[in-house]
Amino acid sequence: MDESIWELIVKMFSEGLDAEEQDRLQQWFLDNPESWIKSGILQKARLVLMHNLTEERKQAMMAKVKQRLLTEAALEDATSHPGFLEKNKSWIAGTWAVIIIIMGVGITWWWSKNEHNGPMGTMVWKTISTAPGVKSMITLPDGSTIWLNAATTLQYPETFSDSMREVYLSGEAYFKIIHRAHQPFVIHTREMDIRDLGTEFNVRAYPDEDFTETVLISGAVAIKLHEKQGEEQMIYLKPDQKLIFRRHPDAEAASPVSSVKRSGSLPAEAREQVKLMPLQPLVDHLIPEIAWKDNRLVFEDETFTELAQRLQRWYGIPFHIQSEQLAHQRFTGRADNVSLNQLLQILQKIQPFRYQITDTAVLIQSVTP
Repeated sequence: MDESIWELIVKMFSEGLDAEEQDRLQQWFLDNPESWIKSGILQKARLVLMHNLTEERKQAMMAKVKQRLLTEAALEDATSHPGFLEKNKSWIAGTWAVIIIIMGVGITWWWSKNEHNGPMGTMVWKTISTAPGVKSMITLPDGSTIWLNAATTLQYPETFSDSMREVYLSGEAYFKIIHRAHQPFVIHTREMDIRDLGTEFNVRAYPDEDFTETVLISGAVAIKLHEKQGEEQMIYLKPDQKLIFRRHPDAEAASPVSSVKRSGSLPAEAREQVKLMPLQPLVDHLIPEIAWKDNRLVFEDETFTELAQRLQRWYGIPFHIQSEQLAHQRFTGRADNVSLNQLLQILQKIQPFRYQITDTAVLIQSVTP
């Protein structure tokens, strides 16, 4: 990307742009909506550029961004959501990490939506994609609410049919579905179809992970695995249960949060292709599988490689671990609304290592040559 564009982005959220600069940046946004939605740009600018600024300059920039968000929220939502600004003032004024999430919620959808012929023929479909480092929330035509985690794509029809509501998911999302007995709601993923029976639930189905996971918080869901399409049997989840499907059950693959702890090779029960497990909330009742929705990162017995895979999506910047020994080191912990630099310092207390944040990646190195 042209360096002058970066200069305009930083200036927009610090000093403000004149009319000519605004026109130039706006035209660039319009020319590049698929790859660089506004919130994704801001997220990367924070990670790549802000760590080189003085603390005084950071605070000044953040204050300007907060005020800009309050102003834009008031203008955009006063008509359709009269109480939005008053209800969310304290939330918007929170940490810088929360500001990024608000940007994702307020702007990601507008810049990434598009219409096309979807998986079901000539029906008009919309596609919403969140960039790495960005989370978002949308409301579907039927009033159901969906929270999208980073690096997630959701496809849904512009208008649901009278007999069925169907969406396609790649990535991770939390669903709060308005139940309609005459109009079932079905989420299609690569490995399974999840049918809503009046629920709140989470689905994790990233294409670069070896498992697909459905977590039921309330209500009920029925799950049909693609590998068993010829069978009539459905798998029904109860509240506080999760189902894990592994594509390669015999492989030493990335594990979902709160899965079976490992020492050496996977135990036989952890290698099962389909497994039902109870949820195990933390001491403060936080459910690890859905902590991401509140911008909380929970990791349990994950190798650095597995954790780095999640952090790439979480912070929107690639990780490179330059030590095989470090790559296999396991980490357990939790981080709530912290910057990338703060998180790396937390991980260093678990296992010493050196790191460097560059313009394009995070480099992880051993403390010994």
